[in-house]
Amino acid sequence: MQAILKDAQGGFAVRAITRDVNSAKAKALAGRGAQLAAADLDDEASLTKALGRRARCVLRHQLLEHFSPEKEQAQARNLAAAAKHAG
Repeated sequence: MQAILKDAQGGFAVRAITRDVNSAKAKALAGRGAQLAAADLDDEASLTKALGRRARCVLRHQLLEHFSPEKEQAQARNLAAAAKHAG
């Protein structure tokens, strides 16, 4: 993601999906050129909406937030399903 944000002529854009587009980290990404979209990894519909018609996505999450491999796997499945819907 950092390399894409640094390469304005690379032809790619970064859409950062976050629960809180008003957080300091989200605003910092927006300041570097990322598009922000609100979604929750536990809500497949919100992920589908946030992805739009994006061709590629990378999941970067916080296992330390919940310490649950099952929750982590469920969130990854939600993102995969949303990406499939996005084409």
